[in-house]
Amino acid sequence: CRLSSALHSRTPSPVQARIKRGLRKTQNEKYRLKYLRLRKAARAMIFENAALCDEVAHLEEKFLKAKEERRESTVHQDKFLMCIQYITWSIKLILILIYHDVYCIV
Repeated sequence: CRLSSALHSRTPSPVQARIKRGLRKTQNEKYRLKYLRLRKAARAMIFENAALCDEVAHLEEKFLKAKEERRESTVHQDKFLMCIQYITWSIKLILILIYHDVYCIV
């Protein structure tokens, strides 16, 4: 008697089986929706990360270009200053020679 009642209590009734299947379906649907939300969020983060990487690469390129231009500008500026100094020294030398020649002639 006990054995038959134990077997009977372990096998669910058709109504209980339907309820469990219904709960299982709703739980599966719940986790499926969670999975889809997480997947969508992960995808959005990947795209955002890619956009940020592109932006960083663009800014780094811009920075290096500006740095190179500044270096070239400094080199050109130094060359220009040397030319100005050379011209100034040449003019001074010419003036000295003219002044010296004027006083030598007199």
